Amino acid sequence: MVRVLSCHHFTSQEVFSTKQEPEVIYGSGDKLFIATVHNVVEVYQVNTKECRHLLGFMTVSAIDQLVYSECGKYVATVEVKSSKQRLYFNWEGSDVTQPVRARIAGVPASNSQPENTGKQLEVVELPLRKSATCIQCCAVTGNLAIGIGSVMSLYRLCSKTVQLTETTYTDLDHLLDIHIGFNLAEIALCENYVGGISADEVRVLQVHFKNEVDEDTTNPKELAGEVISRSTTPTDQGADQDDVIVEDEDFVLWSFEEHNIPVDSVHVELPSGTSPLPRRSVSPRLQTNTISLRTISSERPYVEKSSNPTEVLGPVDCVQGRPITVEWAGLYSVGISIKGMNAQLSTTTLLYRRFAPGDTAYTTVDGALHSLQFLPTYSKDGADKSEKSRRHRVSVLPAEGRCSPLHPNPQEGTLHGLCCFFTGPRQGFLYDIFDGANLLASYPYTADTSKVVAGDSLLHAVTRNGLETYTLRKFAAAVHRMEDIDNIHNTCPHPNMDICLIGMRPFIAIQDISVCTSHVLLLSKVESPRTQRVAGQSHWSLYALQNASVGQLYKDMLDLGLRYQNSSPPAYHQLLCEGHLLLRQALFSQEAGSRTQQLQDLLCESCGLLGDYHSLPDSQDWTLALPYYNMSGLKMAAIVQQALHQMQPDREQPGYGRGLVHFLDHVLFIGDEPLETDKSTSNIVLEAYSQLEPESLSKVIIKSRLRLFDDQKAVSMLRKIKRGVSGSGGRYHPKPLDVLAMAVLKLRLCEPEQAQIVLSTVTEPQLVQVLVSEHQLLRTESTQLSHLSQLLRRHQPQVLIAALVALQGRGVIAFETALQLLRGSEGEIHQNTHIRDYLEGILQACHSQPAGQKVGTMLCDIYIQRLVEWKPPTSRPMPVPGHVHIPRGGGCFGVRYTWLDHLPPFKGVGSAKQPCQWVQLRVSPPRGSPMQLPATVTPIQVSKASPSVGEEVCTCCCCNEDLLKLQSLLCSGNVSTDISQHVLQAVTEDMKGFLAVKLLCLAKMEPEKAVELMIDSHPSVLVSFGETVFPESQERWIDVLHLLLQMFEDEDSLPDDRHESLTGALQGVLSCLASLMEPQAFINLLPSHGTVDFFLPYIQQCLRKHRAGEMRNRVASGQV
Repeated sequence: MVRVLSCHHFTSQEVFSTKQEPEVIYGSGDKLFIATVHNVVEVYQVNTKECRHLLGFMTVSAIDQLVYSECGKYVATVEVKSSKQRLYFNWEGSDVTQPVRARIAGVPASNSQPENTGKQLEVVELPLRKSATCIQCCAVTGNLAIGIGSVMSLYRLCSKTVQLTETTYTDLDHLLDIHIGFNLAEIALCENYVGGISADEVRVLQVHFKNEVDEDTTNPKELAGEVISRSTTPTDQGADQDDVIVEDEDFVLWSFEEHNIPVDSVHVELPSGTSPLPRRSVSPRLQTNTISLRTISSERPYVEKSSNPTEVLGPVDCVQGRPITVEWAGLYSVGISIKGMNAQLSTTTLLYRRFAPGDTAYTTVDGALHSLQFLPTYSKDGADKSEKSRRHRVSVLPAEGRCSPLHPNPQEGTLHGLCCFFTGPRQGFLYDIFDGANLLASYPYTADTSKVVAGDSLLHAVTRNGLETYTLRKFAAAVHRMEDIDNIHNTCPHPNMDICLIGMRPFIAIQDISVCTSHVLLLSKVESPRTQRVAGQSHWSLYALQNASVGQLYKDMLDLGLRYQNSSPPAYHQLLCEGHLLLRQALFSQEAGSRTQQLQDLLCESCGLLGDYHSLPDSQDWTLALPYYNMSGLKMAAIVQQALHQMQPDREQPGYGRGLVHFLDHVLFIGDEPLETDKSTSNIVLEAYSQLEPESLSKVIIKSRLRLFDDQKAVSMLRKIKRGVSGSGGRYHPKPLDVLAMAVLKLRLCEPEQAQIVLSTVTEPQLVQVLVSEHQLLRTESTQLSHLSQLLRRHQPQVLIAALVALQGRGVIAFETALQLLRGSEGEIHQNTHIRDYLEGILQACHSQPAGQKVGTMLCDIYIQRLVEWKPPTSRPMPVPGHVHIPRGGGCFGVRYTWLDHLPPFKGVGSAKQPCQWVQLRVSPPRGSPMQLPATVTPIQVSKASPSVGEEVCTCCCCNEDLLKLQSLLCSGNVSTDISQHVLQAVTEDMKGFLAVKLLCLAKMEPEKAVELMIDSHPSVLVSFGETVFPESQERWIDVLHLLLQMFEDEDSLPDDRHESLTGALQGVLSCLASLMEPQAFINLLPSHGTVDFFLPYIQQCLRKHRAGEMRNRVASGQV
């Protein structure tokens, strides 16, 4: 699709004339070459002021085509009725009074050089088999391509030295010939890319030069000759057939077993469409895996005769039915190496297209393709501008690199992109052929064309109505390889976007067109019969149209685009992109000079306008607002104010585009430094989020770098989105983050009560989760609790503690930092219940002994110190029914042993669940009101007047919370003996629960002492103690038995209650041993002076257990 947007104008139009009638014009740089009908080439310098004549020189005959090589400093011509191609050197410094010096290319120059050689025009002739039809030269290497029928001959520009005199001269060597398969009308050449067109076909090739690797192989041609030429002697029927060489030109015998070569490694060279032949053996002297079938390979390739339209997009090795041949030419065809290379030739087809009459490119029967051009993009510094480009260059030429004779010196520049343009009478085509081939744009003209030329950024087409100017996508196709286009910090309009017809200028009878750096040159001629030219009846004119500067053309595009901004946004966007590409190409080509800063400023303006366009509500590519804004260099405040300014006035509510929010997402959340914006700009940012992404508004308030916004207005926005509709169209449901943001704003507004009410609307797990994700809200920069944390510590400390524990586990807030936050500036650690809860949370989440060693020791010290300083409570919050004080779950807290309930201060199982003896519930509801507590009333327990008799020691869990936790910690298998030893050294006898704690520590360190202490103090729980400390240890149980039996040696001295408790302990120990030992061993263990009636039940128990075990084993082994 072509958009007609007329905004291109030439700055000036100059009409000038030459002394003789012009026939051909050619522009290069700031020079214009005009070939006249009288065999003279006039050279003009075209600049911004005038077209100044420089010189002229004679040619051998009339010129039909002319090209100039800036690199080689020569003029190449196709002259009428000549079978020699001529190149004119030293034309710039030649003296017309001096004779012309002629020589033949490739022939060594004479050793005797006249003194005035530097003033002679030098003509180099290239002998040709037939007259040339077209020529072209490479802009960076100076190499020359000549089209002769269906053959394209490539000549390499080189510098040679004359022997004896050691003087150098420039010469051209015939390098190679390419048989392209159709008669060439025009050709193109750029480094190792070649292209040609006929009346209805176009083909673009890439020539490869691959070095031969020195291997122990034989040339395939020599191999085939050796196999064929060897004679054989008839053998007997039983002779070994492996040595037989069959002299047949259609196949070769090969033995894979003899040469031990994998079948998959053999490559058979066959033409397409043929089948492989049977494999047999050849001589073991042959060390190649390639089988060359000479007769089949020499068959003429298949050539398609159809004229149906075809398009092949490469790279492909061949096009079926359109074979090509490439071969060395000149001295290189007889083995002369190039720069020490022994290269193999190959070609890759990048593009092949055949048209048929009736295609869109034709309007008449005699219409033909024309104006073939290569449009390269080079970097002037020779360095790749991105890692992506460097990787691409490696992948394009992996084998030949830069050593190809068709590649330039690396200092000349790096090729980043290459486009191919050709056209028919009514439609032109632009292909990107640098990395594969794809159609970038097609150019439907308004009328039939006679010639089209492309400059750096614009394309000029000559039609029967005049001159048409279009935009060009050459740079847009290359920039994606030169730069890292990440669509965050850098982007560029896509090369496949629509092209624009930006200028139409009427002219009559334009015969030729060419472009210079700053001008477009036109040759207008009213043709007359050749016999009438002498009479002066031919009318011609030369026009020099000065191009507008890039900056002026951009401003013209912008002025036109602003007219379409509201009526046709796509046209406005198209012109913005066209202007953007113009500016970027001008800056990249480094031709701006002193205008670089001016163009850079315009480019920033262009980026800002493109960002504004993509930030509109109806923009489809809204993600592009971010890179364009980043490239513009604008401050966020300016971008936000512009977004507010460009909102449509007819909208009841201001509307922002998603592109603006996409940009703000990257600006607000990257970095830690606050943004320097005023309150008005910040409010606009919040408003944009509240409309487009209400779910992100809380994130902006809490986490972004935005600071200076109106807190009251932010509260109103949060309330509004709570009642409103989300950006997806459904009902928006507030999230915990919204609640947290509202609480933060309430605290900023000095409304802590309201903040607490807001926080109470979410569950504790949800609040903990959102606090962990937004942990920056919990503390200030000076390692102090924030206002939010202080509020939580006062009303919901468990939430704050849980969040700190989770953050410590993730490594966000270190252990020491959390302690400092909870401790504050003063106060003892053991008096800080929040520190105790935090340490318990760490241990509860910790399963490894090394990680819990430090925390466990610290927590035990806190428990011990609190037990030592314990005093009866005066009041406490009303406990929740069924509450527990021991942390649940895994970690370093274990299940308390049951025998601990029988040690003081406890008085048996369930004593910890008894009501408190020191405080009682006292809540008096108002008289006349229902017997129900209001939701806002928190009942408390207050002290009794005096404890009951015998109730001086309270066994409730609330009064013994620290003891219960210490016992649970010591019961855990994850607690090391180091902690037990530390606790044993720290406890004192006047501490509540001293005996139980001491027993727990001794049970891990010295179980025998623990047993002795247990027998002396509480023998009634001895069995329960043993079952938890050493349940399967016979040795330990035997030691306990011996201790008990010793106690009964002086049985008469034992008090009755102690005798009873010791007897119960002895019975329990005997029962445990009966279940662990064999009968004989158990009987031997019993005292000889014991009472049979007392020990007989345990002997029987042991026997029953033993017999049951034997029966079980017999059943398991199948004996029963």
